[in-house]
Amino acid sequence: MENNETQSNKNSLAIVLMVIGCILIAGNIYFFINRQQHNSIQKQQLDSLAKQLDTASAKFEIGYGEMSIASYNKMKAETEQMDGNPLVYPVMKNEIDNLITTNTYHPDYGLPSTYLQDFTTLYKQNKLKLSGRSVACLIVKQAGKGKAQSVKLDINHLKLDEVSEMYDPTDINKFENPENAGKPPHKTQMQLDLGVMDTGSAWLIPLYISEGFRRVTGDGDPSMWFVTGGPILVPVSLSYINKDKTSKEIPLRNVLDRPIEILD
Repeated sequence: MENNETQSNKNSLAIVLMVIGCILIAGNIYFFINRQQHNSIQKQQLDSLAKQLDTASAKFEIGYGEMSIASYNKMKAETEQMDGNPLVYPVMKNEIDNLITTNTYHPDYGLPSTYLQDFTTLYKQNKLKLSGRSVACLIVKQAGKGKAQSVKLDINHLKLDEVSEMYDPTDINKFENPENAGKPPHKTQMQLDLGVMDTGSAWLIPLYISEGFRRVTGDGDPSMWFVTGGPILVPVSLSYINKDKTSKEIPLRNVLDRPIEILD
């Protein structure tokens, strides 16, 4: 009788162990299947994200404005130090930047001018005082998720034969209408290569230098002039190639009509 009871206990224990084993095996199988499904979903998500990034379009934010030469030089210095300031943009070095860097911007403001006879007369008589120097710049920032290939800026390069008033940055547009700009400037077309622009990349492109002059003595209207003697770079359009190989072109005339206030 005792042997039968012992055998029965052993059989019960074996059944319990078998059930536990089945539960563990089933759990492992479920965990394995679940992990495989999770990995599959994760892979699908990564593949989808990669596909989105591969076909994503570039998006440009383009601004235009004016800043003092001191602020311009400070921005250049901070950019070269790689301090990571999001409001500091790397400078696209060109003819205008070279004039600032070498301090060789010395136009002859004594030349006859169609609309600024009083200014040129006072200038030749040393009755004007330089009160400030500024540089107008274009800011090109790539804010899209995709990469922009072969980014190029088409511009008109203007060489002036007379002093021209630049009361504010919108005056750059008058050179597209020679009757409003005095003596027609010499115009040549050129292109700046901005290269490949990834998300967040940007350029600060100097376009022209202007100077402010005040009367030294006497009264008069105006009491101050903002002028330039050139050269002037007039942006025409920005072109680039998306990742899907489509070409895009952005006209820039409207940008020049709406100057922004660059941090000064």
